[in-house]
Amino acid sequence: MGITDTDVATVLGYATANAIFQFNHANVCGKLVSMKACPAGSINARFPVYSNLASSNVQAVGAGAEGGTDPTARDITVAPSDIEVLRYTTRADLTDLAVHGNEVSLFTDAGGILGNAMAAKFDSIVSALFDGFTGNAINSSDNAMSLADWFTAIQYLREDNAPAPYSAVLSVGQVWGAYGLSTLIGSDDFSAQANKGDEFLNTGYITSLAGVGIYYTPELVENLSASSNCAKGAMFSKQAIGVGFIDKGGNSFINVEPQRDASLALTELICNGYFAAAELVDNFGCELFTRVNSDQSS
Repeated sequence: MGITDTDVATVLGYATANAIFQFNHANVCGKLVSMKACPAGSINARFPVYSNLASSNVQAVGAGAEGGTDPTARDITVAPSDIEVLRYTTRADLTDLAVHGNEVSLFTDAGGILGNAMAAKFDSIVSALFDGFTGNAINSSDNAMSLADWFTAIQYLREDNAPAPYSAVLSVGQVWGAYGLSTLIGSDDFSAQANKGDEFLNTGYITSLAGVGIYYTPELVENLSASSNCAKGAMFSKQAIGVGFIDKGGNSFINVEPQRDASLALTELICNGYFAAAELVDNFGCELFTRVNSDQSS
């Protein structure tokens, strides 16, 4: 006997829940960028980007001048950025024999796998924007990550009044490669910060450096070739990148739906994600273009 609609309805809730759980668990960039749901009746999310006022725009008024000339009006401009949401989709086909032949819940496990895939796609889309941070960039593609690079990136963001806190999203090689943070933290630059070296040796990772949160994603593409072994990570403020999404319930933008194909005795499990990402303020991010491994040409 094939799987009935009742069977599918029973397990679908578990599949959807596990897909959302795995997305939230595996996703890196979602919590580091500005997220905004589209209003009802629209597939566009609008992010207002305001101009700043400098200290020179604030004037002093002495006691004797009270009630005199009105202060100069300053223009605060807004340049809204509209992000049109797209649908990203992936699917798994679960045959009746496979479902009945497994002691575990294949629907639940498949939901988790689809959620992981959607999380990877999300990180891939966001990290592809790092190359667009052209206003501020550290170009050390021939050199290892250095402490000077790290503090220069912070300097750039501070000078452009990028709202703190800052996050750095790096490639795997930029953290653990021969030219990555793992080598930097073991260098003489950290002789007075033995606790960071101990943290890296004990856990294989450090969570922050100079107040900047450190994250990594395998979705950040590394250029590994005979002549080039580098990657483009980034340090940025949350306001640097915006992600618009359609809320499918509970502030989640992914859902899982079944589609029954009785002639093939299988159930298609389809996972959809409704979101899109774009750069909001260029100078609120800084590209980190550094070497990750030794030259592979030899």
